[in-house]
Amino acid sequence: MTFTVCLLTVAAQHSAFSADLDPAAVAAAKKMMSVMEIQKQMAPAMEGMKQMQNAMLEQQGLSDEQKAQALELMEASTAEVEKILNWENLEPMLVRVYVSTFSADEMNRLSAFFESPDGRVFVEKQPQLQAAMMMEMQKLMTTLMPKIQKSTQEAIERIKNAPPQN
Repeated sequence: MTFTVCLLTVAAQHSAFSADLDPAAVAAAKKMMSVMEIQKQMAPAMEGMKQMQNAMLEQQGLSDEQKAQALELMEASTAEVEKILNWENLEPMLVRVYVSTFSADEMNRLSAFFESPDGRVFVEKQPQLQAAMMMEMQKLMTTLMPKIQKSTQEAIERIKNAPPQN
């Protein structure tokens, strides 16, 4: 969910795409993103996020009816996320991030690398890498979420039971 909120925040800022960016750097960023197949990799990333949410839902100990209700809510929120996180919204934000991080020359060299045989191996294996990372994050979150929920609940209880401060 935090990932979703972060992506929504970043995507909402896409309107700040600045016309004063260096056109050569913008072109270099777009070429690099194309060579890296960034747009193509968005769908598996979203699917991985859905799977992680579903796995976390399974760990909540909900009844079948509660799971169905929670799943319905998650699907509705995911649909909203997908409306915002489309390529037309993401591309300007990604261009801005790449241009602010790399020079046009660096992006051109990176594009050349990603077009090379070794670079193609990296690009082609990137979806597998992302899927493996999502699985590892899912395992981590599965063990971490109960601890976070417990400490959050304990903090809420302490706040509720604390004497009023005047």
